[in-house]
Amino acid sequence: MFFILFSALISLTMNQLPVGRTADYFIEDKPVYFYFEANSSGYLSVVIKSSDFNTDLTLSGRGPNTLFLEMSPSVVDIDAGGNTGAEQAVFMIPSPGKYYIIANPYSALPETKEFSVLSWFYATDELIGITSPINVLERTIGDLENISGYLNQTQPIAVFEPQDIDLTKNLIYARAEASGDIILELYLPSNPFSYLLQSDYDLEGNSGIEEILYYSSEEKPLIIVKPYALSDTEDIFFNIYYEILSEDDNLVLSSNRAFDEASLDPEKNVLAYIYSLSLPTEGISVVDLISEDADLVLLAFSGDSILQSDNDLDGILGKERLVLPGGKYFIVVANNPNSRQYADFNIEVVHHPDRDASRANSNPLSLGTRSNNELSFNEFDFMDYFVFTADRKATYTIETQGTTGEGDLVIQIEDASGEVITSSDIDNNGDPTNETCRIELDRGQKIYVKVYPYTDYDGFFTDCRYYIIVTME
Repeated sequence: MFFILFSALISLTMNQLPVGRTADYFIEDKPVYFYFEANSSGYLSVVIKSSDFNTDLTLSGRGPNTLFLEMSPSVVDIDAGGNTGAEQAVFMIPSPGKYYIIANPYSALPETKEFSVLSWFYATDELIGITSPINVLERTIGDLENISGYLNQTQPIAVFEPQDIDLTKNLIYARAEASGDIILELYLPSNPFSYLLQSDYDLEGNSGIEEILYYSSEEKPLIIVKPYALSDTEDIFFNIYYEILSEDDNLVLSSNRAFDEASLDPEKNVLAYIYSLSLPTEGISVVDLISEDADLVLLAFSGDSILQSDNDLDGILGKERLVLPGGKYFIVVANNPNSRQYADFNIEVVHHPDRDASRANSNPLSLGTRSNNELSFNEFDFMDYFVFTADRKATYTIETQGTTGEGDLVIQIEDASGEVITSSDIDNNGDPTNETCRIELDRGQKIYVKVYPYTDYDGFFTDCRYYIIVTME
């Protein structure tokens, strides 16, 4: 078996991946294989493109040094620019070695098709060539000229790693202006395979203008510019600008409430209003925004997560709501990117204490005894904490189960110091309320069980009645 497999590999035709140039190849019903020999770690970007729209291709990577070790992304099938024959991926090269790139027909093609391959490699220490630091105190679009470049078929991507400024634990703003249709993306260095955020809004009616707001907690993101569709004849010139944003005001709770009035004025370049907000960990807070003047968006940035409301509640374009757990936030009120106009607005934060939403007020659990509980959006009961102490050394099972056929639960086990030990969001037997965690405990060891709902992008969830029980094996 090994000899047959080895012989099959030897019989494969391996093409050297063209780096920094374009080369043409033919494909019909079998994959076309390429190899790339890396001398250092870095990022390998690969584009395959067929001019025939009836060609449907996929792109994948293997390595290092073997065809059987998948590289993320394992299979790329994004049909770039609406062309099923165009694929683009950025592969992380972790170390020197031999890597394999595979162009594969999505299904057997009716006849032989020609496709182009273009690739480029950035060594880790050559990701960015910023020659001068960015003046982050300036907030004018004129500073866009500080970083510029162009995109074409041999270099259809630009990667920027911001230097000389602290982009961790800060709200940052990135904007690109280009002569053609582009996409602006943010990637985390720890996961450069898939974008963290993407802007393809064609702001101000211009396909070459994109911008992103992001709160960076632990890592400086990579900023990437790429064309919406590859062009064989046209270069796209672009400028990049980014800055650290500070809050315009601070929302401070008084008697569990905060309120403010402000305005947006695009003519004075006030496109967004930023608040800092600290919320108690015990309970849930509701942020309401209302304006009768314009279409607004409400965003909350915390850590490396973003919550956004653009739901136009009650049919009012400027009415938005976010429901937030405790923590520190940047709250951003902004015009809808496609509708920028003057707007007066009111913003209100109301904090709803939730007695058992903290470890200090945890409900005790007894071995083998069911505890009935409920998570309710309308009652602002968004989280339940339980505490259990083992009376002997053993393996224990913590299980939740819904009682009304509604809702979706997640459970998380924490130790006495607050560190997360394990969690469950596996939906046992297809039931989204049925979660199970198994854990070995010593006699006298205390754990906390956090039960909370799975929420959608806007923070909403379905009420759920459930029971929780601890058993011992």
